[in-house]
Amino acid sequence: MSTYDRIIQLAREDNNLVIGILKRCYDWVLKEGRDQMFAARWVLGGIPVVNLRTLSARGILKKVGSSRGGHRAYYIMVDPDDVGRALHTLGLA
Repeated sequence: MSTYDRIIQLAREDNNLVIGILKRCYDWVLKEGRDQMFAARWVLGGIPVVNLRTLSARGILKKVGSSRGGHRAYYIMVDPDDVGRALHTLGLA
């Protein structure tokens, strides 16, 4: 299943919070660079209660590391082009 299909499936499941978080991740990747890793707090402006595990479990993001003590995880976006295409299809890009 492609990244595009996974995102469309999330939308069909009415998982609007996760889609909104994905949009913020995508915007960050466009601004900072496709190959740059990021943490949830950086993307979401410091909101500490949200993590990116759902997107990672779906294969949309890939966990590439964590900080000492494991309090922060770092991710990259697997296929930014497919993410952009899916968000465009959903009317969010």
